[in-house]
Amino acid sequence: MGRPEELQAEARSVLALLEPLGPITPTGSYVSGLLVWRDLDVMMLGGPEFSPADVVALLGKAVGIPGLTGFAYRDERGDQGPDARHHVTLTVGDWRVDLSIWLHDDHAAASQWHAGLAERLTDEERQAILAIKSVWHSRPEYPGGFEVCTAVLEHGVRTAVDFGSWLRDTPQKR
Repeated sequence: MGRPEELQAEARSVLALLEPLGPITPTGSYVSGLLVWRDLDVMMLGGPEFSPADVVALLGKAVGIPGLTGFAYRDERGDQGPDARHHVTLTVGDWRVDLSIWLHDDHAAASQWHAGLAERLTDEERQAILAIKSVWHSRPEYPGGFEVCTAVLEHGVRTAVDFGSWLRDTPQKR
């Protein structure tokens, strides 16, 4: 684990390595500036006809990425709704890269939400989110960064202990 600024710089280098895969859009904690571990969320629009065979062809390009040591694939097309996707996890050096290949919606709104979050956070909120994520991210019951942001921004949670209480007392929708 590193400091958020150092992780942002490392993530930029990883993004450059991913260029052979085609046009990808970063999202998540990279966009909001809330990275606390080496986990990078990226996405691309494959289109409704993007098939598992197309994923394998994309992975053929990925094996040429310097530092790639592994990958995993999950077919999450389900009912073909707006969240239908192929999900690929790449291991690039010390980084986990979660690639969502969307079929029907490019999910640009997710990246826009994270960019807006980065702009509206106070220093106190940013520090609270980073501190909570630093403590909780490796725990099996960690729900995700969205829930941390919700707890901090909408419920005034400021510490890892308070986040645990909030989790226990708040039904999770995801």
